[in-house]
Amino acid sequence: TESTSTESVTTRTSKTYNYTCKTGPASAFCSQSAFAPNGIYSNQAWDRESTECSGVATPATPAAWSGGGCPGIFSSSTDYSAEDVVSVEGSAFDLVYQCKPSPVDAFCSQSGYEPGTSINWELAWTLLGSCMGTIAPTTSPNFVSLDPAGGCPALYSSSADYEEGDRVSRDGLVYQCKAAPQGSYCPQEGYEPGTSIGSGSQTVEYWQEAWSVVGSCSGTITPTSSPAFDSLTDMGGCPDEWVPQTYEEGD
Repeated sequence: TESTSTESVTTRTSKTYNYTCKTGPASAFCSQSAFAPNGIYSNQAWDRESTECSGVATPATPAAWSGGGCPGIFSSSTDYSAEDVVSVEGSAFDLVYQCKPSPVDAFCSQSGYEPGTSINWELAWTLLGSCMGTIAPTTSPNFVSLDPAGGCPALYSSSADYEEGDRVSRDGLVYQCKAAPQGSYCPQEGYEPGTSIGSGSQTVEYWQEAWSVVGSCSGTITPTSSPAFDSLTDMGGCPDEWVPQTYEEGD
């Protein structure tokens, strides 16, 4: 008796495809392991191209943004606000991002929204394009010239009760308390001339509602002339001192 055995051979082939992270809210899943390309939930976060790929693709450089050179590099310790632009360094090119308008601009400085690298960056930032080099310096700034106000009036004091027309000095500037009703804020906390409340881009200068800058100053105000006194007639000896009692005309 002759027996023959037949062996079965299984051949596996692997194919490689390119995947593109979806746009919109679904892009938030692209960095999560459960949504990895070709994973269980990949179709919810990634779009697979229909044809195979081979080799290594060279990323195309995005169009240059309109600002020319690269703005300042993004820093997680900086407070950003609407329309601020930053650059993020890449291996082949740098990219420029702009913080979106209010109210989502509040996320631009928060962890998890770093432009181009975090899960939720598209909710807070807009990609403007690529950049090279640095931005050319702007022209020299223009300064407002203040008329000299002479000597400096008294320094501002938080314990003083200021009213319309009162003048104070601070850091070489002269401030004048505005007319009512704005002038009623002059003595109040938070309206100290030349100061701000908050930090970074979230600062507010309430003092401008109560005070006006009227000029610059140096030194102190020149003393006024000697005071004039009214001359009184000498009555000779002093009458009796006043005591609680009933007085009549001429006493």
